[in-house]
Amino acid sequence: MNSTTPRTALVTGAASGIGLAISTRLVAAGYQVAMLDINEVGLHNARAQLGPLAMPVPCDLSDYESLLAAVKTVEDAFGTLDVLINNAGVVTPGTFETSPPAAISRDIGLNLIAPIRVTHAVLKFLKRPGSIVNTVSMAGILPLKDEAVYTASKFGLRGFTLTLATELRSSGIRVSGVFPSGVQTPMLEHEMKNGGSVLNYLSPPVPPDAIAALAMRAIKEGKLEYYARFSDGLSCRLALAFPWIFPLLYPYLEREGAAAQRKFLAKKTS
Repeated sequence: MNSTTPRTALVTGAASGIGLAISTRLVAAGYQVAMLDINEVGLHNARAQLGPLAMPVPCDLSDYESLLAAVKTVEDAFGTLDVLINNAGVVTPGTFETSPPAAISRDIGLNLIAPIRVTHAVLKFLKRPGSIVNTVSMAGILPLKDEAVYTASKFGLRGFTLTLATELRSSGIRVSGVFPSGVQTPMLEHEMKNGGSVLNYLSPPVPPDAIAALAMRAIKEGKLEYYARFSDGLSCRLALAFPWIFPLLYPYLEREGAAAQRKFLAKKTS
């Protein structure tokens, strides 16, 4: 490999939101980026926006055969991979009791099983040294009322990230987790219109590029966890150090989140 050969990256959920922002930054840094997403129109638009370094790869990550075919396409095109970004995610708000079984399977499948499977399939051609960055969520630390399945999937993804980092440390592959709270994406708008947790607004929602910047830091530095705000990670980890206290804190957090949501929406529409 010479100095003119582009580094390579694979990003899931790349057609919009955080995934598109990460892909944009990677392309700007000279990476050739395989952009995986089920949204073919979004991928086509991304390619038009980002140029020839962006390679759209339509893929249904909930379908194992589609996932394997997409990974094979990337391997055939790139040969090796420098960076894997597991970013795709979905949330179905609502009480657990009323959750449709299909939605439970979909959310666990896309948020937890898919990144595990993609990582397993990619490891054989991921360079050493190389980087794996998982978009986790503050829901991987802070339980969200009316989003039990989403919370469970993100707790699982954090556990997978921590364990994989330990296993791969000696190989030269660095594994990091990025922990957004509220992000200004269509996913957040959908979530809140359908009864999502107001805890998303405890800190003002940030643009997708703010999280993309964290992902780029993770690639460069390789630390274990990255938070949009230092206070987010500190306060949530302290609260969950004593799980029994969380139900007592939740009514206060919910009131604060609802007030912050009203303020954010008023400012947005003013």
